[in-house]
Amino acid sequence: MTLSDLGAVGAFVSGLAVVASLIYLSLQVRQASKHQRSQLLQGRTQANIDMRMRFADPAFALVWDKVLGSGDDLTLSEYRQVRNVCIAGFFRDEEAFLQHREGLISEAAFDGVRRTAVTMFMFPRPRVAWKQARPGFDQEFTQLMDRILEETDLIDTPASLAEFNQQVVEEIRSRRAVPYERKDEIAARVR
Repeated sequence: MTLSDLGAVGAFVSGLAVVASLIYLSLQVRQASKHQRSQLLQGRTQANIDMRMRFADPAFALVWDKVLGSGDDLTLSEYRQVRNVCIAGFFRDEEAFLQHREGLISEAAFDGVRRTAVTMFMFPRPRVAWKQARPGFDQEFTQLMDRILEETDLIDTPASLAEFNQQVVEEIRSRRAVPYERKDEIAARVR
């Protein structure tokens, strides 16, 4: 084997090493992308859990009732609380919008954000809070929220509460009640 033959073999092996390195790098980039998306999803999930847990706090529940209310009985302090709760939700939604626009969260995940906005805009106070706060948000996000606001009808809060209570009664009637002591047996059966 001549020196030029050894050089050709070396170049071939070097080329294979480059291809293998590129494949490995591609796999690492893909894995890093999946990890980043997972971290974003975990962060969004934790933020939503934290918000839901705050709803269980009696002091916050009073504010939330005011957010979803429609009377003109707010004090100045309650107005500020209601407005800030709504704006915090808008910031959360804008963050998701920007992440979706950059391809960091899926269409399915962002659809949940849209549904949340629709739900909020069924009530008058979040609608007004959005109209007051909208100049401070991304232009494309503002266009999306304005469209959702325009397409969403108001609901009557007492009717929705009555409807919820009626659905609870119907659910209870539709299922055979068993003693509470059998809950572990039922849970095991469902798994």
